[in-house]
Amino acid sequence: MNTAILYMTQHGCTEKAAIELARLLPGKTELFNLYKVPAPDLNQFDTVIIGGSIHFGRIQAGLQKFCNEHRGELIYKNLGLFICCMETGKNAEAEFENAFEEPLRRHAIAKGIFGGEFNLKKMTSFERMVIRHIASVRESTSRVDTEAIQRFAKQLASVAQAQ
Repeated sequence: MNTAILYMTQHGCTEKAAIELARLLPGKTELFNLYKVPAPDLNQFDTVIIGGSIHFGRIQAGLQKFCNEHRGELIYKNLGLFICCMETGKNAEAEFENAFEEPLRRHAIAKGIFGGEFNLKKMTSFERMVIRHIASVRESTSRVDTEAIQRFAKQLASVAQAQ
């Protein structure tokens, strides 16, 4: 399995999840933080994983743009989609649905909601103020779901290897 994990991270949680995911996947896996590097040629990969973080209910605009521009290529790949967010249950599911368009969600062989973090040290003063007010968070908090990352990796690997 030759895999690309393309992601965007604002405060580092999605990058942590992507690194852990890469560690768990069989075969060659390359990481691409689309904030820092241009998107790779997708023809090099049979599996593509796309992940981002949710801020104020939305995934990064650059990730949405990438998905829109490459939708035609992505539907011919083993595709995995994930988000990092602090919401749980139906709210997290709604954020996942809002993050990725329906054709990509329908095509994805693995979908994940990996929890999230409020890293106050990496936030701007405005972000800290909003988080303190809306989420009543006064200190950095991590709720990364490592079991969800493991399930995602197993699901993706088993489906991709069966093909």
